[in-house]
Amino acid sequence: MTNTQLRLKPLPRPPGAEVLDFDASGLGAEGAEAMMTALAEHGLLILRDQKLTPAELVAISRNFGELEPPTRDQFCLPEHPEVFVVSNVVENGRPIGLANDDLAWHTDQTYFARPTAYTFLYGIETPREGADTLFCETYSLYEGLDQATRDRYAGIKIEFSHRKLHGGNVSPEQEARYPDVVHPLVRTHPISGRKSLYFGRRKHATLLDVPVEEGAAFLDWLNETASRPDRVYAHKWRPGDLLIWDNRGMRHSATPYDKEKERRIVYRTSVVGEVPF
Repeated sequence: MTNTQLRLKPLPRPPGAEVLDFDASGLGAEGAEAMMTALAEHGLLILRDQKLTPAELVAISRNFGELEPPTRDQFCLPEHPEVFVVSNVVENGRPIGLANDDLAWHTDQTYFARPTAYTFLYGIETPREGADTLFCETYSLYEGLDQATRDRYAGIKIEFSHRKLHGGNVSPEQEARYPDVVHPLVRTHPISGRKSLYFGRRKHATLLDVPVEEGAAFLDWLNETASRPDRVYAHKWRPGDLLIWDNRGMRHSATPYDKEKERRIVYRTSVVGEVPF
């Protein structure tokens, strides 16, 4: 099979599809283009039983676009600073990665002027229980709105604040590096043209040009409805799993695990996206 031919097995309910019998180690530009087309439709691709070096993960990711520098470089691989490590493992008295689980539903780096397009997670060591990653999509959420609601929010903007995300506890340097940004609430996918709702985390997002109470109530409804159990896929990790997702219309969340009994090492890379429209 060439890397432009993908055998996809859609999950029983959206989002997501498994890519069958595929070795990602030699993925080139044409294969990445085929995957980006598939991601525009499915949102999430799951590749099992991969055997990747950090260099191969970087090369694969780079075929999807410009790599995004991690925001916390103290947890990057020294020899491959593009690779961010998520782990509870401590070696020589030093954490090798970020151990904190992000248990809130979110979309990656919404507070960037050019938010993350694609995120890659590659499982090195995965807990036997827990540490699932949850996914949901917001295309059908938009498409399920009645016409009056679509018309009401068609041109509404949403402000994302890195400062609010961290409860105002940011340095002047961080505030200058990540100023508040404004994006459209209704976002258009650059490949499929499909529209989704783009609303990030509840605590750092504010709808503009609508009454405060109305905006807050609508965001609360979006957050609650998007992640109803019947809309969520829970990925149970195995070593060698490579997950790729398209952040434009996808949300995800971590789940806890027993950090005292289980080891987890996951590599993460990400690709810069376009200015949302």
